Amino acid sequence: MEKVAFKASNVFSDISRFINLLKDLKKSKIQVEGLDSLMTELNKKLNDQNNWKLNTKLRFKNINKKDLKIPEQILQNVKEIILELKISITEKSYTVNSICDSIIQDRNVVYGVQFVTYGKTADDLEKYKMSWHLDKHIRNYDNDDGRGKGFIHPEYHFNMGGFVLTKSNDFNFGNVLLTNTPRICHPPLDIILSIDFVLKNFYGVRVKNLTDSNQYKKIISTSKQRLWRPYFICVANHWESKRFDDLNIEVNFAEKIFGEV
Repeated sequence: MEKVAFKASNVFSDISRFINLLKDLKKSKIQVEGLDSLMTELNKKLNDQNNWKLNTKLRFKNINKKDLKIPEQILQNVKEIILELKISITEKSYTVNSICDSIIQDRNVVYGVQFVTYGKTADDLEKYKMSWHLDKHIRNYDNDDGRGKGFIHPEYHFNMGGFVLTKSNDFNFGNVLLTNTPRICHPPLDIILSIDFVLKNFYGVRVKNLTDSNQYKKIISTSKQRLWRPYFICVANHWESKRFDDLNIEVNFAEKIFGEV
């Protein structure tokens, strides 16, 4: 029997150690709400080591609004910037010699990572709002295009705006022109890589001691090994297939990444 590359217990152990590292951010006056709930979810009994899922929400506070290049006329009205991270992910394990997409999506399960920033005014209203999300292309069950047929849909793609904004009937959009395209090709994120994305894009040097630590880097590296190694090997195999003859590579994964199928 071939060796399994990752098990659910390995992944959850990394997330647990990562949460403990994040709790030290209080020393930098950076507040992350929802870590205790995430830890509780991790402590639930794992019935299957070969499949695991996570649905969670975190809120990041004490973001320095002056770092975000917000127009001055809006900045004057904003008391506080809050970022909300939501992630829904279901993964499967794979063998060491297998190169495949480990994130599950079907009629019952949808993958998604959502980053929503809110600008709070002096009266505590979340008046200003912007959203980015990382999606996996939704397909019909015959593997043809799902939603948005006719537009390019890389298998994993970043998208600005979307339903988070357009369904906000009471939100004042001003003169901002919101479109649901382009969809920017990007490798998948799990909870660890999503948090890393927030810290490095919204806190910068304030978290440098944490993000430069060897323990932090090791946890990040393990998540990239699990999710990004198959992604980029499939891309490389598209042009250099002879280099990867010893690996069992998922058919059409590269074409899905490029949005070609």
